[in-house]
Amino acid sequence: MKEVAALVVGKSGAGKSEFIGSFSENSNLINSSGGGQTTRTSVEYNFHINNVVPYVQVNFLSEEQFIEKRMSQIEEIKIPNGKYDLSIKEQVLEIEGFFNYKEFDFEDKRISIQIDEIWEEVLPLESQKEEYTYDEYLLITEKIKKKVEVDSNEKAETSEVSASDSSSINNVANYKIVHIVEHLLQATFRILRDSIKDFPNKFDLMSISEDNKRRLTYCLKVDDDNHSVTGLISKVVINDNVKPIYRELFNNIGIEKLTFIDTYGLDHEKLPTAEVLQNRYNILFNEFPNIETVLFVRALGSDSPTDLATAIPLIYASNPAVVPYVVFTKIDENKIIEAQSNKSKIDLVELNKHKPIKAVDYFLASRNERTIKKILSEASIPEILIESRYEVLLNNLMPYCSIDKECYVDNNKEYVEQLFSSILNKEHLGKSLVNIDALESLAQSLEFKGTLTKLLKEMFVKASKNWSNFTLQRRTIGANRKRLEADELGYDGTYLDSWQSRFNTGYNQVFSKISPTDFEQLFKVNQSTNESAAIQEILNQFSKYFLRFGNFIERGKVNEYTKFKTIVVNSNPEYTKYSRLFCDIRPIHAWLSKVYSFGDYFDKIETEIYDVVLSKFLKSFIQDCRDHNVRILRKSIKSAKGDSTTILEDYFVNYDSKLIDKEGFIANIKSTSLVR
Repeated sequence: MKEVAALVVGKSGAGKSEFIGSFSENSNLINSSGGGQTTRTSVEYNFHINNVVPYVQVNFLSEEQFIEKRMSQIEEIKIPNGKYDLSIKEQVLEIEGFFNYKEFDFEDKRISIQIDEIWEEVLPLESQKEEYTYDEYLLITEKIKKKVEVDSNEKAETSEVSASDSSSINNVANYKIVHIVEHLLQATFRILRDSIKDFPNKFDLMSISEDNKRRLTYCLKVDDDNHSVTGLISKVVINDNVKPIYRELFNNIGIEKLTFIDTYGLDHEKLPTAEVLQNRYNILFNEFPNIETVLFVRALGSDSPTDLATAIPLIYASNPAVVPYVVFTKIDENKIIEAQSNKSKIDLVELNKHKPIKAVDYFLASRNERTIKKILSEASIPEILIESRYEVLLNNLMPYCSIDKECYVDNNKEYVEQLFSSILNKEHLGKSLVNIDALESLAQSLEFKGTLTKLLKEMFVKASKNWSNFTLQRRTIGANRKRLEADELGYDGTYLDSWQSRFNTGYNQVFSKISPTDFEQLFKVNQSTNESAAIQEILNQFSKYFLRFGNFIERGKVNEYTKFKTIVVNSNPEYTKYSRLFCDIRPIHAWLSKVYSFGDYFDKIETEIYDVVLSKFLKSFIQDCRDHNVRILRKSIKSAKGDSTTILEDYFVNYDSKLIDKEGFIANIKSTSLVR
């Protein structure tokens, strides 16, 4: 039995939350769907086949996270010049689609009035300007402290922001309006946090009170009265049982647990340009590193789907290990489908032949197909993967009705089984066997070592970062310095700067976009062959075996999962040579640039790094290739007539002669040959 996890993305109003809710046994208690732009943060749904006690866990933002999130959403604070300009308070506290301080005025509370009083006293319209003197800055921050009671721990947090901001020299006027706003956000956070002191962190769905039902709704979305606390939430985790109509189906195909990650709409934050979308994907994949499937949800009858030409290819560009599928929701609202007498198996391709359906026709038109493939090609994606990924996408277009309508139940079950069977069987790897004997042999060659070492060095160079543009990353510089001082390898905030994120980026840029020449030198397989598709897809996911090392340094603890991190940290010349606090070193941005220059010291650790990666290659990479072969053999045996022994003998002779315990392997293949 296996667990399957999928990231659910799409435009606002596409029906993502409604689609996910249709798998939930207790969806009536989880009021998370609505008319678009209801999901503001990531919500993790865990649906279990075996009965669990359903509950919802809510993780609230820390003060630092709250400020970081708000500032990243604002981007630039503009001083109002005319009567029609937005005030600074409006720019900061009324961020459309994400945060509004007035949403906390629920249960007859007047939270917004308290916040208004502080902002208007501390930052009256006539005193707003771009820069403040040191004395003005101190006066304002003292005012804020007096307005909001803080304990000793919170005072430390306040001074930390001041320290990271501290660019004032000899009282020169170089404190910016952004520094004042950050302190006001601290005060705002404390008022908001106090307003939800009665909210539990965990909601037991089987014994939930009416008051807590309402509070849970506030945690999941903006309700009909514009009440919500989503602006204070970092993540929601929901545990529930799978809906009874799907329980047997999932059990039969071997799924024990199904996880969906619900996200806010791709068009929710800004105009979804390629740059905005890729940054969004990067953050999501960093937050959920185990995700290998993306479900792109789209309302079947919605506007022209030309955005798919950008949104789908960028999934690969952001994380090549992730495979996209398309789910068409709201099929019950489509007139062409509604006119059908038989809705038990809706064939979108066949329906489109008689009367075009915009969203479906988009994938079938050769011009659009070339557009998507061209974008993939321009992102340096191997051609064999462009073809195989597109074929998998096209073969699994899924029509789905998220609401309870009896006429669509059989159709839903049919396509749910098809979709998740494709995911479980890793259909994107193709149908060609990988030669295990050849892989084990080439791993001993000098040419393999030379090519792999060269690529690893390129990965270290790509993972490096120059922090010279420090004026645009002032908060980020302070946050990363602070983490490094505390034995934590960087910070993932507005930018993904943790060492793990940097190396993941480097790996994707080098190995997932490997050139045909390097691919052939490494694997002795032409990149245009069918076998290479499986090898490349497995290579895309290979980094998980040595780059998911976590960001905390565990002194004296070295195991097979942290070897790579230990070598990189202990060999970093700038990070290890100082015994005093790093913040004594100035300028901080120049020091960070040296710390993040991983490529500069690769030659000194080349052998150690190569040995770590080689051991993972021999153990994990080759095992993943063998697992792929097993899936292919199962299908071959299932479809074979008569004795299947010859199929297995051919495999041992030509592909995997060194496999230990052949008898056990054969028995396993035969006993599970009926598994989809």
